Amino acid sequence: MEPSIKNLPKERWKNVKLENDDPKRKRLAISDLGRVKTFSKSGKESLIKGTLQNGYEIIKLKLFKDRGRTAEKRLNDMRKEIADHKSTIETLRIQASDRKANKQLKERSKKQLAELKQKLPLLQKQYKEAMHSDELQRMINISFLTHRLVADAFQKKSATRNLVIHLDFDKRNNKFTNLKWVNQVECTVHQMKNPTVIKAFKARKGRRPENRSAFKLNETKVIAIKKQLAKGVKLSMLAKKHNVSETQIKRIERGENWGDIKIPKN
Repeated sequence: MEPSIKNLPKERWKNVKLENDDPKRKRLAISDLGRVKTFSKSGKESLIKGTLQNGYEIIKLKLFKDRGRTAEKRLNDMRKEIADHKSTIETLRIQASDRKANKQLKERSKKQLAELKQKLPLLQKQYKEAMHSDELQRMINISFLTHRLVADAFQKKSATRNLVIHLDFDKRNNKFTNLKWVNQVECTVHQMKNPTVIKAFKARKGRRPENRSAFKLNETKVIAIKKQLAKGVKLSMLAKKHNVSETQIKRIERGENWGDIKIPKN
């Protein structure tokens, strides 16, 4: 068996149970520091790195269920047939080239040799197709978000909290101490404190929508709304008149939307 992967200081590992898999088979493990490793049938360990999806590390694996006895026997029989075929070809080749053999035997050997050499590629092709079909039937395509694997294994989870946040807002820092199970409200509150979100909001504040054709308002309508707001017209009346929400009118009033549009001076 290959030597195990060396642990980092104080690193702990837990096996990941795969759905519909043999419970006795060890395939995947996650560490509390966010590392992931897989196991071969012989027990060899391999560290794997995920790809990034929306900034989060995601692990994609192609695993295979154990082959059933019937399929194993069928493939073994095909392998044996190919091996026997090759052995017979070699025997006939020797007979066909034997100078001491009589002419009739040599001719018969050459004929059989030609037939078997013609059949061999067909047997090999059938075996290759059978192997491919067997792999497709046993294949398990799975994907995991690394931070959820870590949180599942090392952080306490409640029935009312099914979202995982990164406390330092770094989506690639998947250490268990940086993860926490939260509900939707807690997740939203946490995201509003995200420096990246705050920076993006400040940059967007007061800007008009870039794709103006997709919105119901334009500069002319916004100027009219701002004039009416200045006169004390109710938000509900303006929202109804322009077929938008009161929230949109309120954002215009606060300068969060269309902040660059000013009321012309008379």
